[in-house]
Amino acid sequence: MRVLLVDVPQPLRTALAAELGRHHEVREFAGDVLDAERCTAHAAVDVVVQGRLDIADGSAHIEHATRGTWNVLTTTRAERYVQLSSLRHFAAYDPRWVIDERWAPRPTTDPADLALYLAELTSREICRARPIQTCVLRLDEAGGLSTDEAVRAIVSEVEATDWPTGAEGG
Repeated sequence: MRVLLVDVPQPLRTALAAELGRHHEVREFAGDVLDAERCTAHAAVDVVVQGRLDIADGSAHIEHATRGTWNVLTTTRAERYVQLSSLRHFAAYDPRWVIDERWAPRPTTDPADLALYLAELTSREICRARPIQTCVLRLDEAGGLSTDEAVRAIVSEVEATDWPTGAEGG
Protein backbone atom coordinates (compact mmCIF):
# COMPACT_ATOMS: atom_id res chain seq x y z
CA MET A 1 0.00 0.00 0.00
CA ARG A 2 0.98 3.60 -0.55
CA VAL A 3 0.63 5.50 2.73
CA LEU A 4 0.75 9.30 2.97
CA LEU A 5 1.68 10.90 6.30
CA VAL A 6 0.28 14.42 6.66
CA ASP A 7 1.18 16.71 9.56
CA VAL A 8 2.12 13.80 11.81
CA PRO A 9 4.20 15.33 14.62
CA GLN A 10 7.72 14.27 15.53
CA PRO A 11 8.93 11.90 16.96
CA LEU A 12 5.83 9.93 16.01
CA ARG A 13 6.35 10.63 12.29
CA THR A 14 9.83 9.11 12.17
CA ALA A 15 8.84 6.00 14.14
CA LEU A 16 5.64 5.57 12.13
CA ALA A 17 7.40 5.97 8.77
CA ALA A 18 9.98 3.38 9.79
CA GLU A 19 7.39 0.85 10.96
CA LEU A 20 5.02 1.30 8.02
CA GLY A 21 7.98 1.38 5.64
CA ARG A 22 8.73 -2.25 6.45
CA HIS A 23 5.69 -3.38 4.42
CA HIS A 24 4.38 -0.30 2.62
CA GLU A 25 5.50 2.59 0.47
CA VAL A 26 5.46 5.61 2.78
CA ARG A 27 5.34 9.19 1.56
CA GLU A 28 5.45 12.32 3.66
CA PHE A 29 3.35 15.30 2.66
CA ALA A 30 5.54 18.27 1.87
CA GLY A 31 3.92 21.67 2.08
CA ASP A 32 0.81 23.24 3.51
CA VAL A 33 -2.53 21.41 3.38
CA LEU A 34 -4.23 24.75 2.73
CA ASP A 35 -2.64 24.60 -0.75
CA ALA A 36 -5.09 22.44 -2.74
CA GLU A 37 -2.64 22.07 -5.62
CA ARG A 38 -0.02 20.64 -3.26
CA CYS A 39 -2.64 18.20 -1.94
CA THR A 40 -3.55 17.14 -5.49
CA ALA A 41 0.13 16.38 -6.15
CA HIS A 42 -0.07 13.74 -3.39
CA ALA A 43 -3.36 12.19 -4.51
CA ALA A 44 -2.06 8.80 -5.68
CA VAL A 45 -2.09 6.99 -2.34
CA ASP A 46 -4.11 4.21 -0.75
CA VAL A 47 -4.14 5.41 2.87
CA VAL A 48 -3.78 8.86 4.43
CA VAL A 49 -2.68 9.28 8.05
CA GLN A 50 -3.27 12.89 9.08
CA GLY A 51 -2.01 14.37 12.31
CA ARG A 52 -2.52 17.84 13.64
CA LEU A 53 -0.40 20.91 14.02
CA ASP A 54 -0.45 23.18 17.03
CA ILE A 55 -0.95 26.66 15.60
CA ALA A 56 -0.89 29.63 17.96
CA ASP A 57 -3.39 31.76 16.04
CA GLY A 58 -6.86 30.37 16.79
CA SER A 59 -8.46 31.28 13.46
CA ALA A 60 -5.54 29.87 11.49
CA HIS A 61 -5.66 26.71 13.60
CA ILE A 62 -9.36 26.18 12.85
CA GLU A 63 -8.87 26.94 9.15
CA HIS A 64 -6.00 24.47 8.94
CA ALA A 65 -8.06 21.80 10.71
CA THR A 66 -11.15 22.25 8.53
CA ARG A 67 -10.06 23.48 5.12
CA GLY A 68 -6.83 21.51 5.36
CA THR A 69 -8.73 18.31 6.12
CA TRP A 70 -11.15 19.15 3.29
CA ASN A 71 -8.27 19.65 0.84
CA VAL A 72 -6.57 16.39 1.78
CA LEU A 73 -9.74 14.32 1.57
CA THR A 74 -11.24 15.83 -1.56
CA THR A 75 -8.04 15.58 -3.60
CA THR A 76 -6.89 12.10 -2.62
CA ARG A 77 -7.70 8.79 -4.23
CA ALA A 78 -7.11 7.03 -0.90
CA GLU A 79 -9.56 4.38 0.19
CA ARG A 80 -8.74 4.81 3.89
CA TYR A 81 -8.17 7.79 6.12
CA VAL A 82 -6.77 7.67 9.66
CA GLN A 83 -7.11 10.92 11.53
CA LEU A 84 -5.05 11.49 14.66
CA SER A 85 -6.91 13.46 17.29
CA SER A 86 -6.85 13.80 21.06
CA LEU A 87 -8.69 12.79 24.19
CA ARG A 88 -8.39 16.34 25.53
CA HIS A 89 -12.14 16.83 24.88
CA PHE A 90 -12.74 14.50 27.80
CA ALA A 91 -10.22 16.01 30.23
CA ALA A 92 -12.86 17.74 32.36
CA TYR A 93 -14.92 14.56 32.83
CA ASP A 94 -14.83 12.65 36.08
CA PRO A 95 -11.68 10.47 35.98
CA ARG A 96 -13.68 7.52 37.32
CA TRP A 97 -15.77 7.42 34.15
CA VAL A 98 -14.75 4.92 31.51
CA ILE A 99 -14.51 6.80 28.22
CA ASP A 100 -14.74 4.65 25.09
CA GLU A 101 -15.41 5.14 21.37
CA ARG A 102 -19.14 5.66 21.94
CA TRP A 103 -18.62 8.92 23.83
CA ALA A 104 -19.23 12.10 21.84
CA PRO A 105 -16.76 14.90 22.52
CA ARG A 106 -17.91 18.21 23.90
CA PRO A 107 -15.07 20.62 23.26
CA THR A 108 -14.60 23.92 24.97
CA THR A 109 -14.62 27.15 22.98
CA ASP A 110 -10.82 27.21 23.07
CA PRO A 111 -9.65 27.33 19.41
CA ALA A 112 -7.29 24.38 19.93
CA ASP A 113 -10.19 22.25 21.20
CA LEU A 114 -12.50 23.42 18.44
CA ALA A 115 -9.87 22.75 15.78
CA LEU A 116 -9.54 19.11 16.84
CA TYR A 117 -13.28 18.64 17.01
CA LEU A 118 -14.02 20.40 13.72
CA ALA A 119 -11.32 18.38 11.95
CA GLU A 120 -13.07 15.21 13.14
CA LEU A 121 -16.47 16.47 11.96
CA THR A 122 -15.05 17.57 8.61
CA SER A 123 -13.46 14.20 7.93
CA ARG A 124 -16.55 12.26 8.94
CA GLU A 125 -18.88 14.32 6.77
CA ILE A 126 -16.62 14.15 3.72
CA CYS A 127 -16.22 10.41 4.14
CA ARG A 128 -19.97 9.92 4.31
CA ALA A 129 -20.25 11.25 0.77
CA ARG A 130 -17.08 9.79 -0.73
CA PRO A 131 -15.85 6.22 -1.12
CA ILE A 132 -13.26 6.52 1.65
CA GLN A 133 -13.25 4.76 5.00
CA THR A 134 -12.34 6.86 7.99
CA CYS A 135 -11.09 6.21 11.48
CA VAL A 136 -10.36 8.76 14.19
CA LEU A 137 -7.71 7.73 16.70
CA ARG A 138 -7.75 9.88 19.80
CA LEU A 139 -4.24 9.47 21.10
CA ASP A 140 -3.69 10.36 24.72
CA GLU A 141 -0.22 11.89 24.74
CA ALA A 142 -0.84 13.67 28.05
CA GLY A 143 -2.01 10.44 29.67
CA GLY A 144 1.25 8.65 29.09
CA LEU A 145 0.74 6.94 25.72
CA SER A 146 4.20 6.13 24.41
CA THR A 147 5.32 6.66 20.84
CA ASP A 148 5.59 2.88 20.42
CA GLU A 149 2.00 2.39 21.58
CA ALA A 150 0.77 5.15 19.25
CA VAL A 151 2.67 3.62 16.31
CA ARG A 152 1.15 0.19 17.03
CA ALA A 153 -2.35 1.69 17.15
CA ILE A 154 -1.90 3.57 13.87
CA VAL A 155 -0.31 0.63 12.04
CA SER A 156 -3.11 -1.59 13.30
CA GLU A 157 -5.71 0.76 11.76
CA VAL A 158 -3.79 1.16 8.49
CA GLU A 159 -3.54 -2.60 8.07
CA ALA A 160 -6.97 -3.58 9.49
CA THR A 161 -9.11 -5.78 7.28
CA ASP A 162 -12.42 -5.07 8.99
CA TRP A 163 -12.94 -1.36 8.37
CA PRO A 164 -16.52 -0.07 8.36
CA THR A 165 -17.91 1.15 5.05
CA GLY A 166 -19.72 4.30 4.00
CA ALA A 167 -21.71 6.14 6.67
CA GLU A 168 -20.68 3.53 9.25
CA GLY A 169 -17.12 4.90 9.19
CA GLY A 170 -15.62 6.99 11.91
